[in-house]
Amino acid sequence: MLTGETIAIAASTVVGPLAAVFITRWNDRRAQRRERLLHIYRTLMATRRSTISPEHVAAINLIEVEFHGVQPVIDAWTAYITHLNTPSGTTTHQVTVWNEKRAELLAILLVKIAKHLGFPKGELEILHGGYAPQGWLDKEVRQQQILDYILRLSASQAILPVSVQQGAPPTNPFPPPPT
Repeated sequence: MLTGETIAIAASTVVGPLAAVFITRWNDRRAQRRERLLHIYRTLMATRRSTISPEHVAAINLIEVEFHGVQPVIDAWTAYITHLNTPSGTTTHQVTVWNEKRAELLAILLVKIAKHLGFPKGELEILHGGYAPQGWLDKEVRQQQILDYILRLSASQAILPVSVQQGAPPTNPFPPPPT
């Protein structure tokens, strides 16, 4: 005859390990999700001064999926994406204003993510923080100028200056390697 105590012992023998497995799996899923959210936050913080880097763009594109249901983050992300998808204008002033607004919206987004993750970060701290060497900006500007010139050249809207010089034949700019 089974007593209540025997049934309780048998049930706890079966249910205890099953509950432990379910709790462990639940904790693992929560930890993995938090790590994905932290990865996005870290990436965006690290690339906030180089927003056209592939890492930054990938992290921005993951927000929609990983922060699904976190409405303050999704709202800030939507405002940021909407701004990114609007033309910056053609004058230097328009581009400057557009970039300032982009930086402000990114800072707001990062504040919302930080708050969700439990980090006390202020908008001004994020907006004015970070570092990117001036050389990166200079290089990016030069590359854009070169691309613009090539596009204008291919559309017959620019000329390719050529000069003819007399004198000694040109030296090989790529001499053979020493043997």
